[in-house]
Amino acid sequence: MKTNQEINDIRKFFCNIKSIIVYSWKIDKRYILLIIASSIITSLINVFNIYILKYLADAIVTNKDKNYIIIIGLMLLVGKRQIAPTFSR
Repeated sequence: MKTNQEINDIRKFFCNIKSIIVYSWKIDKRYILLIIASSIITSLINVFNIYILKYLADAIVTNKDKNYIIIIGLMLLVGKRQIAPTFSR
């Protein structure tokens, strides 16, 4: 069971987070929307990479599609070198 002090600390934490989000939204709405869009796109790319890795592993195990294996391997190498987008003002 959590003590009252711990519960108050948790409330303060979330209250501070809310204040930061509201303040940031007032300053620059576009920046917040870009950060959210970037997070969503990064998540989708990660899901796509997991699917490609599964297909690549299946192709390696079954010894099929050697050209496909090479192309996908190169795509993954290029994708890993890409840095998450940053937005400058």
